Amino acid sequence: PQKIWATIRKLKGSSNIMIPSTLMFDDVEYTSTPLVNKFNDHFLHAGIANNPGTNNLTNDLCGYISSHSTNSIFLSPCTADEICKLIKSLKTDSAAGYDEIKARPIIHVADILCAPLCHICNSALSTGIFPASMKIAKVVVLHKGGSLNDLNNYRPISVLPLFSKVLELVVKFRLTQFLDEKRALVDNQFGFRKNKSTEEA
Repeated sequence: PQKIWATIRKLKGSSNIMIPSTLMFDDVEYTSTPLVNKFNDHFLHAGIANNPGTNNLTNDLCGYISSHSTNSIFLSPCTADEICKLIKSLKTDSAAGYDEIKARPIIHVADILCAPLCHICNSALSTGIFPASMKIAKVVVLHKGGSLNDLNNYRPISVLPLFSKVLELVVKFRLTQFLDEKRALVDNQFGFRKNKSTEEA
């Protein structure tokens, strides 16, 4: 699916347009901070309004868990070498978060950053606390098409700091290893699994 969408986007061409600094919503003109607040309020309520909840689900979600493991997960400490490899695996074109730190300079100084970042990651693993500064998102507003003066024609993209991505990968690898070893997921779970693809579903 990823390749298919990449091909579709290439054929269609880039549709991203610059959003004007002043917009009209319901015959009211918004600009600067009021415009930002208008988008924020819309996105907050749109998420709640479009959430169907769990009452209408036709399948029991527990049916997708193959077995109940009596073992609890242990998030093993990471090493500086692991962190260094994760930093160097970041995509150079990854968008910067609110801190405006981009991937390319981080990758160039990975050998210097790996030790302190390893300490931060291990502290998060041992305490179970995700650093608050790593959860601050820069929200980018994208126009989906149609009228610029219709709030429903926009969608938000939350961009987290790149250091947050490293900690997420540390947790992801340990969690997926635990789930695979305990065979906790059904064989028909294809998405987001190693050596599996939704194309096989």
